[in-house]
Amino acid sequence: MSGKDLENMSVDDVAKMIKDAGFGDANAQFFKDAEISGPTLAFITEEHLKEIGIKAIGPRLLILRHIKKMTGRLNPRPSPQEAPPSRLPPPQPVQFQSPHQEKPRANMNQTMTQSMPVKKTSEASRPQTANPPGEKPKFVQDHEKMVASIRAARKYMKYQKDLEEGKAVGPPPELPPIEEPPDLVQCPTCGRKMSEEAARHHFPVCARMNQGRMNTSKYSRK
Repeated sequence: MSGKDLENMSVDDVAKMIKDAGFGDANAQFFKDAEISGPTLAFITEEHLKEIGIKAIGPRLLILRHIKKMTGRLNPRPSPQEAPPSRLPPPQPVQFQSPHQEKPRANMNQTMTQSMPVKKTSEASRPQTANPPGEKPKFVQDHEKMVASIRAARKYMKYQKDLEEGKAVGPPPELPPIEEPPDLVQCPTCGRKMSEEAARHHFPVCARMNQGRMNTSKYSRK
């Protein structure tokens, strides 16, 4: 249908066209009540059809499609081969990376490694941490002392248990001597042993406290 035919269509002609297209008398009456003529069909949208009374979405879309066909607004869907060139992405240049491009970098790193001076550590500069021949390491000696102390404590506990039960027991087992660090300092007031750092704080406090106790004992005797 040409544009001249649409311009000459009256309201009754538009209603008759809707009825002849198979959309029924009710939908044709909606167009007639809204006084839609031929020139108005070119501006009809889905919202307009909904406003004039066509509530069902199925008939509404079919009528809109028919109107677009009549007015020439319905363009055929282009096939993928006939897509407009403006929608196709521009061709991108393909860049290939050769596997041989990494070899110069590897050769450069190898050359730098070979050119760097290698530091050699002499035997004399290395710290001598090994113990003299025939002497056990300190951690081995400490471990053996700890094991001996545990065994002696178990023997002494068994001796005390047998003694309480009235069993015939001999002399008590000998306990290993208590080894004190050689750097401990004994307090002249109370006799406790401690490190030098602790002794600096302990000695004056202990002497002052014991001096007060001695004065109190003197007054109590009088």
